Amino acid sequence: MGLPAGKVQALQLSFEGLLKLYKADNEAFWERLKGITTPREAELVSVVVDNMTNAMKGVEGGLQELNKLAGGRAAAG
Repeated sequence: MGLPAGKVQALQLSFEGLLKLYKADNEAFWERLKGITTPREAELVSVVVDNMTNAMKGVEGGLQELNKLAGGRAAAG
């Protein structure tokens, strides 16, 4: 059945805003998060942010390798 579309969209916008705040001001992000979540929810979000950070590091590493390969082929071509 799922959640109503309006609630899902509101949650997406809230989460997007929190992620932007996380990038801009890490301390403010955690203070805001603690104010709107239960301790368990805050713990889960922390795990999700850590996982997303690790995934992004992997993506960045992959992009660097692709750039190296593309640069090597361009120089050889």
